[in-house]
Parts: sequence; structure tokens; C-alpha cells
Amino acid sequence: MFKKAKRKIVITILAILTTVLTGTLTLVFVSSYYSTIGQNYEVLETHLVMLADESNPNRNQTKGPKDPGHKEGRPVPFGPNMTGEKKIQRHLKLNTFYTVKIAADGRAEVLENGADALFSNEELIEYARKFASKTRGRTSEFLYIVGEKDGDILVCFMDNIVLTDSFMRVLLYTLLFGAIALAIITFISIRIAGRIVAPMEESYLKQKQFTADASHELKTPIAAMAANIDILKREIGENKWLDNISYENERMRELVTELLELARNENRTVQKTSTDISYLVNGTVVSMESAAFEKNILIESEIEDEITANVDEKGISQLVTILVDNAISHTTSVKGDLNRIFVKLYETKGKIVFSVSNPGEEIPINERNKLFERFYRADSSHEFSGHYGLGLAIAKSIADANDAKITVECKDGFVVFKVFFA
Repeated sequence: MFKKAKRKIVITILAILTTVLTGTLTLVFVSSYYSTIGQNYEVLETHLVMLADESNPNRNQTKGPKDPGHKEGRPVPFGPNMTGEKKIQRHLKLNTFYTVKIAADGRAEVLENGADALFSNEELIEYARKFASKTRGRTSEFLYIVGEKDGDILVCFMDNIVLTDSFMRVLLYTLLFGAIALAIITFISIRIAGRIVAPMEESYLKQKQFTADASHELKTPIAAMAANIDILKREIGENKWLDNISYENERMRELVTELLELARNENRTVQKTSTDISYLVNGTVVSMESAAFEKNILIESEIEDEITANVDEKGISQLVTILVDNAISHTTSVKGDLNRIFVKLYETKGKIVFSVSNPGEEIPINERNKLFERFYRADSSHEFSGHYGLGLAIAKSIADANDAKITVECKDGFVVFKVFFA
């Protein structure tokens, strides 16, 4: 139980911190990337303006982007952004540019091909024709922007390889250090979860120990009371007051026995062996048919043959007994009719499923999980039914010890308990 609590705490902490860390790193990376791309577009636009103005002495007469005279979808270069002009000038000196002019008649000419001519003129012209119908964009190799000069199309490229490689390295380091950070966070989360759960675990263990010790100590006086009641009955004969004392003493004995059984199941280490569950369930159900028949109940069973699993045989036998007995006790009785309880054992999707169904009132959804808590009874407002609310708690402890899961559901007027074995 506490291992699950620790696991949930660790998962919750990791989920929150991972979300925050991932979101922060992603925001920083994306913001930096697009900020750099935007700055490089400014540099590229400035370079294109300078290139267009080399043969244009009247720079101020260059059409602006809002000039109604320019063609729709074909941006006209604008002047350099004076903000951070020194930085832009530095980029102009450090970066490699390629420019292609496409004349109105379709002829293409390479105006510049960088210092090292990494691309042939034919390659640059091919790229230029491909991008001529666009305004700007980027590929893995280039950033490009398209402008006009005297009716000609100018396509200016800037080498994007260094930028792409740099950000790929940044991404790699981000993932690497992010993974290291998550590993550290996981370790810290485990330590924190241990510190959070430790006091609760200690308190729970003390409570269990007290229950076991108290139950064990109560067995002696209960046995003594039973012996004295028998002696008194022999001396004074039948007496309704003695009968009442005997009845309440027997109830106390049953309660103490269940408390000891619960403590024993929670504390002991189960010995699992390969067990024929089909044979075990069938034998247990047969032994309880007479008790059910006395209450006008018929047990109908559908048990697949030769289903085996590695479980605690004694514990599973007790689990089956508890669930069938619980179904018998809580079956809604109809006078004159024979009520039916359905017991099934089958395999589905690689799991072994044992189920017990009895006709009964629907249990509210918010109370279903509480059925497996100690001393909880959904019919607590009714008269005593012979159960103290410990049977299902014992069943759950047995299921947990055998790595099984026990559930309850209500369907078509039936209450159905299911046990799923791994």
C-alpha cells in the first residue's frame, strides 16, 4: 500500500516538474530560434537593399512595402532597421550571401556567389526560380528573401547551415542536460516521497500491531467467559440472560478471530505454489451449497477446467469462501422463488478472472471502494447481518498478497465481485 503511495507521489512530482521544465526549455529554445531567424531576416533584407541601391543613387525613392505601385505578393526591399545597426553590419561582414537576378524576360543571372562558391551558378539559379514566386522562407541550407528592382526579381540567399548546426547542438545539449536534471529530480522525488510516507507507514504499522496484540489478548478472556457460561448453564439450567451473554460472547469471539485473520494476512509472507484454481474453486463452492440452500439460494457455477496459477492456495481458498459467503448473506430474498448466485472462473486476454454475482441493491459508486475498508458495511443502518465489515478487507489483503486485483460493480440488478489474477 505504501509502495503505491510513494510511487504516486514520485509520479506526481515528476509529472509537474517535467511539465514545467519541458515547457520552459521549449519556450527558451523556440524563442531563441525564431528570434535569431528574425534577426537574420533583417540582415538579409538589409543586404538586399544595399545590393539594390548600388546602382540606384536615389535610395529614398525605392518603393516601400506599402507603396500601391508594387505588385501584390512581391515585397519591395525596405531600408535597414536602425535598431541594432552595428550588430546588423557585423552580420553583413560575417555571413555568406548568394544573389540571383531574374529578368522580366525570364533570363537569370548570378550577381554574387559567396567567397568560396560552395554552390554552382546553375544550382543557385535553380533555387532562385523555385523561390521566385514566394516572399521569404528557409530551408535546411538557406534563408531567402525575394525583392524587385526595375521590374527584375532579386532572390537573395543567406547560408543557414551554421545556424541550423548551432541550434541542433543547442537542442542536443538541452535534451542531455534535461535528462540529467530529470534523473536528479527523480532521485530527490524518491527521497521526498520516502520522508512524506514514513510517518504514515509507522503509524499504520503500530495500528496493525495493536490490533493483532489486542485481538490475541482478548482470546483468553473470551474463552474463559465461554467456559464459565457452560458451567452456569449446567448448574442453573437454561436461562435467557445466560443465552444473551453466550450469544454476545460468540459474536465477540468471531470478531476477534476475524481481526487476527486480517492481521495475519497483512503481516505474513505468502508461499506461492502452482495451484489448480479450477479444482480449488469448485471444491470450495460445493462445500457452501448446503448453507446457501438453507437460505433458499442456489449456487450456479461456470468453472473452466485446468486453470492454474502461482498463488497461495490457502489464501485463495479463503478468498473464494469470503466472496461466496458475502454473496449468500447479501442476496436480495424473494419469497417463493429460488434465488441464484453465479460463480465463474475463466481466462480472458491472458488473465484469470474469478467472479461472484448475487442479486442485490445497487451500491453507490462512491461507496464501492469503501467496501474493502475495515469495519465498513454499506447496510450499517440495518440490523446486524452476522458480518462485521472485515471479510472484504481480508479478501483484499489476500488479493494484494497474491498480486491480484479485486473490484466490485453493479449490473442489471446484480452485485458482481471480480478478482483478476496476473
